[in-house]
Amino acid sequence: MAASTFGICVGSENAIIALSKDGKVNVLANDLGERCTPSVVCFQDSGEILVGRSAKHLIGRISTGIIQNVIAILGENFESEGVEKFRRKNPDMKVVNHDGKAAIEVKLEEKTLKLTPDEVVKHIFDYLYQIARHYSENDKFNCVIGLPKSTSDTKRHRIKQAATKSGFTVLRVLSSMAAALLSHNIGQDDPYSRFFVVCIEMGASKFVLSLVEVTGGMYRLLLQEEHSDRCDGERLTDAVVEAMAADFRRQGGGDPLQAKRAKAKLREAAENSKHVLSTMDSAPLAIEALVDGRDLNLRLTRSRFEIICSDLFAAFGEVLNQFVNGIKEKGVTIGDVTHVVLAGAAMKTPKLQGLVRDCFPSATMCGALAPEETAVQGCALQAALLSTLPVDDDPPRHLLCIPCGLRVSLEGHGAQTLLPLHMPLPARRDLRYRPEKWLDGGRLLIEALTTESAVKVLEVPIETMTTEQELLVHIELDENGTLQVSSDSFLAENREHSIQLFQPVMS
Repeated sequence: MAASTFGICVGSENAIIALSKDGKVNVLANDLGERCTPSVVCFQDSGEILVGRSAKHLIGRISTGIIQNVIAILGENFESEGVEKFRRKNPDMKVVNHDGKAAIEVKLEEKTLKLTPDEVVKHIFDYLYQIARHYSENDKFNCVIGLPKSTSDTKRHRIKQAATKSGFTVLRVLSSMAAALLSHNIGQDDPYSRFFVVCIEMGASKFVLSLVEVTGGMYRLLLQEEHSDRCDGERLTDAVVEAMAADFRRQGGGDPLQAKRAKAKLREAAENSKHVLSTMDSAPLAIEALVDGRDLNLRLTRSRFEIICSDLFAAFGEVLNQFVNGIKEKGVTIGDVTHVVLAGAAMKTPKLQGLVRDCFPSATMCGALAPEETAVQGCALQAALLSTLPVDDDPPRHLLCIPCGLRVSLEGHGAQTLLPLHMPLPARRDLRYRPEKWLDGGRLLIEALTTESAVKVLEVPIETMTTEQELLVHIELDENGTLQVSSDSFLAENREHSIQLFQPVMS
């Protein structure tokens, strides 16, 4: 029985898994019916380990044992800046030194645990594995994992190890940006197409903008900027929490931000309201016994949400304008951008989508999929493809590509693209010609396309052909930049022609 194929994305806030089967991709729900599982793990005195929503509900209710955002310190040295940032963000978690690396100390009633981030991440993958088993009768699970391009090699390796220990066969670790494009089938239909795509990713703690050149189904990253310090999903949630806490204080209900449990309740309600406001004009914000038995009952409208987060939206707009300037510096105009792909839960926000649409008015907004599910669906599609190929333990990071496009023409047939710019090497094309009228000799012309003109690189004479005859030409371009043209018939003088075109470039 063939292996089942899955896409997996594990972030600091949520984990998500999708199954590719019979050409279709389905995002899988966990035992609570949720398609996104919180990346939270709780270690209890009884020895039971909770993962996901059941663990997140205990935040603020118990004083120790809950670990979240652990991806941030996976593989980090104990004295690194990343660990220090994690401490400031998560003061309730005690970070300790474990052989020079960061670990989490959990004090239970009868014992103290020292847990490495690797162990915690493995529990998340164990949970995802159980979800996979529920939807597949197969006992072999192939997967592709999506991670931000900026993820270090050490972190990639450790995440891959955790998934492998949980029972998955990891075929590839894929850039979440590339996965998002794949989920929308960007550039996969036309092997000769060349266009530009902008991908905007915003999750809980990530805000990345990318300009991608799509050539013959391949993605080439031209520009990428990260601005997680300006705006992200957590900052939007924080703004709502502060505003709702202020409303509660004005009603004489005390300060919910001074109690861990009340703050956790308020934060969860704020996250839910953000989700509702992505499709509705208002969202209820009701919490029983928030502080001293007093309830919170509010209704948050989309207009007020946009006022609350106005500074963050302004920062988002400034980043967009800066990114547009960077695009122009690459020699690409806004009109050249044909598609915009949104990824990450925060990009469901209508205000953010509107700002993006204003920046790229002529581009197609790819909105068929929920932004938080784009990357995982692309990973699942890639897993289905890779499952048909031999497993490559060390896939190449770079591809040899041609530095210019090539086109071919034959008298009476017009010109057509032979190989687009940055096509990976080696490449091969077979061309068929049947003349519409008697062809008394002719020439097959191959030209290199520069930004300003077309330059002839090879001209091959053709013998006389009738309308009942067909010319089949084989054209190959190898890794060394050598172009070879051959045919079994109708090529005059020689059946094979070759020329050294260029030295290939890395992409």
